[in-house]
Amino acid sequence: MHTDLCNPFLQPNRITVLLLFIFSFVLLKNVHSQAILINEVMSSNGKTLIDENSDYPDWIELFNPGNASIDIAGWQLSDDPEQPDKWLFPKVAIGPRAFLLVFASGKSTNSVVVEWETTVQQGDSCRYVNVTEDLGNFWFNARYNDSSWQRGLTGIGYGDFDDATLVPTSAKCVYLRQNFSVKDADAVARMLLHMDFDDAFVAYINGIEVARANIGTVGIPPAYNLSASQAHEAEIYRGGSPLLFDLDDFRNALQTGQNLLAVEVHNYGNSSSDLSIIPFLSLGYSQSGLAERDIAPLVNLPNSSLHTNFKINAEGESLILSDAFGQFIDSCSVSSLPPDVSQGRYPDGGEDWYFFEESTPGSANNSNGYRDFSPQVISSHTPGFYENFIRITLESAEENTPVYYTLDGSVPTESSAKYQNQILLSRTLVVRARTFQAGNLPGPVLSQTYFIGEDTELPVISLSTDPANLWDWQTGIYVKGPNANSDYPYFNSNFWQDWEKPAHIEFFEDDKQHGFSIDCGIKIFGGWSRAADQKSLSLFFRAQYGTSTLEYPVFPDLKITNFEALVLRNSGNDWNYSMLRDGMMGSLVESLDIDKQAHRPAVLFINGEYWGIHNIREKINEHFLASHHGVDPDNVDLLEGNQNVIHGDGAGYQQLINYINTNDMSSDASQAFIEQQIELKSFLDYFIAQIYFDNTDWPGNNIKYWRTRGAEGKWRWILYDADFGFGLFDPNGYQHNTLQFALDPNHPDWPNPPWSTLLLRKFLENENLRNQFINYFADHLNLTFKAERVNAKIAAKRAAILPEINSHLKRWSHSHDNWVTQINRLYTFSQNRVTQSRRFLMQEFSFSSMTAVKVNLPDTTMGRVRINDHLFIEENFIGYYFPGIHISLQAVPRPGYRFNRWTGSDSSQNAFLQINPDKTINLTAWFEKSDTETPMALFNEINYNPSASFDSGDWVEIFNSGEDILDCSGWVFTDEDDSHRFVFPENTLLAAKAYLVLVSDKMKFTSLFPQVKNFIGETGFGLSGSGELLRLYDANGVLIDSLVYDDVPPWPTAPDGGGATLELTDPMANNSQAENWASSIGNGTPGASNSVTTEVKEQNQTQNQVAMQLEQNYPNPFSTNTTIVYRLPAAGDVTLKVYDIRGRLVETLLQGSQLAGTHKIIFDAHNVPSGIYYYRLTLGSTKSVTKKMIFIR
Repeated sequence: MHTDLCNPFLQPNRITVLLLFIFSFVLLKNVHSQAILINEVMSSNGKTLIDENSDYPDWIELFNPGNASIDIAGWQLSDDPEQPDKWLFPKVAIGPRAFLLVFASGKSTNSVVVEWETTVQQGDSCRYVNVTEDLGNFWFNARYNDSSWQRGLTGIGYGDFDDATLVPTSAKCVYLRQNFSVKDADAVARMLLHMDFDDAFVAYINGIEVARANIGTVGIPPAYNLSASQAHEAEIYRGGSPLLFDLDDFRNALQTGQNLLAVEVHNYGNSSSDLSIIPFLSLGYSQSGLAERDIAPLVNLPNSSLHTNFKINAEGESLILSDAFGQFIDSCSVSSLPPDVSQGRYPDGGEDWYFFEESTPGSANNSNGYRDFSPQVISSHTPGFYENFIRITLESAEENTPVYYTLDGSVPTESSAKYQNQILLSRTLVVRARTFQAGNLPGPVLSQTYFIGEDTELPVISLSTDPANLWDWQTGIYVKGPNANSDYPYFNSNFWQDWEKPAHIEFFEDDKQHGFSIDCGIKIFGGWSRAADQKSLSLFFRAQYGTSTLEYPVFPDLKITNFEALVLRNSGNDWNYSMLRDGMMGSLVESLDIDKQAHRPAVLFINGEYWGIHNIREKINEHFLASHHGVDPDNVDLLEGNQNVIHGDGAGYQQLINYINTNDMSSDASQAFIEQQIELKSFLDYFIAQIYFDNTDWPGNNIKYWRTRGAEGKWRWILYDADFGFGLFDPNGYQHNTLQFALDPNHPDWPNPPWSTLLLRKFLENENLRNQFINYFADHLNLTFKAERVNAKIAAKRAAILPEINSHLKRWSHSHDNWVTQINRLYTFSQNRVTQSRRFLMQEFSFSSMTAVKVNLPDTTMGRVRINDHLFIEENFIGYYFPGIHISLQAVPRPGYRFNRWTGSDSSQNAFLQINPDKTINLTAWFEKSDTETPMALFNEINYNPSASFDSGDWVEIFNSGEDILDCSGWVFTDEDDSHRFVFPENTLLAAKAYLVLVSDKMKFTSLFPQVKNFIGETGFGLSGSGELLRLYDANGVLIDSLVYDDVPPWPTAPDGGGATLELTDPMANNSQAENWASSIGNGTPGASNSVTTEVKEQNQTQNQVAMQLEQNYPNPFSTNTTIVYRLPAAGDVTLKVYDIRGRLVETLLQGSQLAGTHKIIFDAHNVPSGIYYYRLTLGSTKSVTKKMIFIR
């Protein structure tokens, strides 16, 4: 039996806080003993209760045991005793002996709908006009005079036989206006627009656009004669339902009293047979008694639920309910619950708590309740690898409790074998065991794999499941089943069905260490490779199995550690060939900005049986995009093939296609449009890679693309399933002209139908885009796909699976000689493909010759060269480019060096060159040691405690105040906690006078600053809201900048939760001093110049400061003493002082007169503690320079 505060999973300090919180209100508890109670809770909702978004969140049920209704507006619900007002109830009441259900989803929705009305319906009277001339952009405003328009009943149109008001068949555009009234706009919680239309529309409320489909750009009223971007057939006349548009942003448009709904409908093309518009506008009220009209029968209005801003910890935690004054009402302690098991009071409102296998959300707890869970099973041996047979002992955590077990992968029941004696394991097996006690729920399932005599150098995955889930002829997902076609790939087989079965997996690293153990769902994955004897499997981590996310670094080179799904891939079409093709090709472009899946070969055992090599891959879905780009997974459009929608919708992509088909792509305007709609560099790299690979199962297949919704969203393409590449079925595949193949306008069907080659064909009509494509292709042939580099990637992937390949081939009766042949085919392709690809470029673009471009780097430790703002030349280079297509070269110094000059074909001292390779180019880039050892990068803006209404996450901005580009690869950002380290990615460059933002939460940042592209992260840690130390180091550990900000005067205080940021007013000022910082205007300016700045007004002062030089101390950091060198432009009174990080004087090293020239002094730090110090040189009364140093004992 469970009562409040009985949860063993709560941390002791949290229990203490909760007890103090409860007991401080014990008298109030008695007063409210007949008030609202937490009555039932579920912390792992797998499939019990679905919400209005088709999700399965945690839920909390409240119960009013009294005889009167109770208004709980403003009441508080929380999972944190230290923050009891975490989430507030809206205006809502719970009737006597009634229940209220709240989803603990984290979505934070507190606008519940009590009643609905459809205020605009089919058959209503409206004003309308058949538009044949421009009426301007005022017609959809409430003050517009529409008295000259005709009046009619909706729907309006022609050709669909359900039009109440007919317009001429020549009509291409119709405007309509309809008034409606609202008693209390503040009481409207939701507004839904249902539209039945043919072919496109835009809807406005009181002059503000609220919805549109199939036409133009959001926010720009379309011209009256603009056609719909695609055809859309009306639904009602043929028995369908109108399309739903949820108007999330209606509050700025709606007002109490009279309102106006204005709609414009547009036809598709000039020969359409019909046009139609029927609007339905429904209002959802948070109060009863406001609805004046019934709900239209044709609209389907969703339920509206309350959602808290927190989720219930699956491991257990406390829940606290308080009234609007913060007075304690009730609490409960949620245990660690299995999926779809609830914890509730019985009877309703009673003191005793039980566990329920059959939960009753929103109704009385009347199902069988259990007092506890049966105990866990303990094994004598840990799962893992053993050389010889073992005997294991199983026992219950409680005496006299029987243990039942299986060895075939199935979940034990009371009909399974009852444990009595030690179990002898002489071969690899999965032991699954659990206990059963009368009156209690079954105990947790112990699932442990014991590998006997197995030897592998790869990671190992053990999958256990009921054998029937795989092999049952009627329901097993691994077999053909009774309905299979007789021809390959056996369509309609069980393995072609979208069936998911429960399973358990254990993961062991390549050093045999146990990684993780988790319940999951499994499905057969892939296309025609499903017909192979060894199939691919998808793994799904869902709440119904216990946890919705796997938290583990599955891919060591990937920063992502949370996964909603994974794929165990059989190598697809490459099965029985190399077993590494797709992963190898992905590794070739790993440094490029192409979306691609991580790859890690592993060995799979199924129910203890060796199942060979499977490649672990990420699963491509909206969560994959969220993990890699920090975007909101609910705010993306993900498509595949010919505009088939996987997630979101395809309207934005169709607009892109419509533009391309109807505009002159050679114009500058078209180029600007493309660059606004598409991540162009990524697109070009993606298409060039696929062409080089000779992937002939593409572009009409295996093509996925996505964007974030909104004006700043750009389309990107995802590389996956490239198995046909590198000559899979053709040993001479390197000779195939895949460039011509990818530009074919007339191929009727797979693999390259016209729709799949359209984008690249149309883009190459633009000279600038064509030249960029040609140069990028040449870059990759010279660098990315250089044979030596490709061969090394092939060798690395081969070496990874070589120790395992014989066992794998033997398991599936495959030929080792064939595998060797396939590996050699990869090398052959690598050796020959670059030469052939250059020939394809010359043929396609009518070049008669190529030109050699040589770039020499005498000392690669000093610098490198970036070509075409694209790839880096890291060593002496020779590549081939095309006459008339200009290339660019940018010399990039490494830390501690600066660019000096070019010699050879050009003797410029400008680091940036643009060259026409019409003749052989031979250049040498010279670098030299920089006079300024420390790069001039500094903290310029800080967002450490964003406001709740504009939470872009914590971030800092770095500014390069110097005159040279900075190579920030490997730099480190950290705070006062040394374990908080963010390492800058490779090839991170910061141009002179440019900005770079380091973000802690990409999703939060991009949602509020979608226009900012010059950011990196996530950093993995936030910033303190009460001030702390920030530090920036270069790749060698040399301190670049540091400061300690604070949230109390003299530091600006508005940035502490007020919405502003900390902005440095002058980048040349000492950013460690509070007086040089100000509160930003608005919410800051990440990635751009600050909103509050000051200028140095005295030119002569700046010149004097430049003339007086203070060098960086050396060594730095130092452990005993350090040398400080400085130069004086003239004789004068000089002081040199050392300050600690708080600005307190530590020591005066010098105070007196000195002559002009170079001076040196040694600072002995044996009497000071470790830390950051400043040393300041002052000449006269006005000129001073300050630098930082670090002392470490």
